[in-house]
Amino acid sequence: MKLDRKILHPRFGMSLFAIFVSLASCGLQDRRPDSDSIAAASSIAADIRAHSARTDLSAEPLSPALEIFARVFDRVRHDYIHPVHDADLLAAARNGIHKTYPKTKGVSDEKLIMAAINGMLQSLDKYSAYLAPPELKAMRDRLRGQFGGLGIKIQKHENGLLVISPIDETPAFRAGIKSGDVITRAGAKALANLTLTAAIRLLRGEVGASIILTIERAGIAPFNVTVTREIIKVESVRWRIDREVAYIRISEFTRNVSERVEAAVRKIRNQADERLRGFVLDLRNNPGGPFDEAIFLSDAFL
Repeated sequence: MKLDRKILHPRFGMSLFAIFVSLASCGLQDRRPDSDSIAAASSIAADIRAHSARTDLSAEPLSPALEIFARVFDRVRHDYIHPVHDADLLAAARNGIHKTYPKTKGVSDEKLIMAAINGMLQSLDKYSAYLAPPELKAMRDRLRGQFGGLGIKIQKHENGLLVISPIDETPAFRAGIKSGDVITRAGAKALANLTLTAAIRLLRGEVGASIILTIERAGIAPFNVTVTREIIKVESVRWRIDREVAYIRISEFTRNVSERVEAAVRKIRNQADERLRGFVLDLRNNPGGPFDEAIFLSDAFL
């Protein structure tokens, strides 16, 4: 087996990660939303005025928040994996507003519009989300392999956050949090009605500060666990040689993980000489990451 980045076909040059970032950064895209998307933003503005009994939210010209809504709406209409009806997107956006803010007193227009965006994207699937610049930076930090937090891989769950896996040798790992656990509260805050990005903001914070998590685990009563935040450095690739078999553990597809695997394979071949009979590639509890890295490894090993 020869590991060479040339086996990554050009047609895979645009990764799912890049598509996700395009959606997350849509407020910065050059492409202007079309007239239907602008009309959808105006419709949401009218709904917000009716819901909050306001008369000061103007849709013409589009406010910055409404323009973000129009751009996200436009991006979903044109680039989502399958066609989505405009009426369904608008209904989901309105539901996001009413569900997140049943009472709007003291809630800014920008927050109401973000609730509309989140409601719309959550109706598509459990992975689509809008990332404001701070969340986008946090995601990029994580994919580069270093970030501050608890060291836990999660996804949205109806009761809060479902633990995919704790990262090896992190605060969450040492606290005994397990795959399949559901985090229902972070401190005094219930997580069930929060978006994934909002919930992640609660889990992250100042390094050295502790947070109490309420955990639901199958077969036992809910319990609390205290976890202290640290700088999380993701060692995404680890390896060893067991007799004549090489074991490579890939805990997450961070950026440049394929280069780390290539380096690991070179070291393994140097140490094992002709005795090497094969490889075990361990992807258990790997939550994914940049698509081109996964493509490269698939081509290399399959």
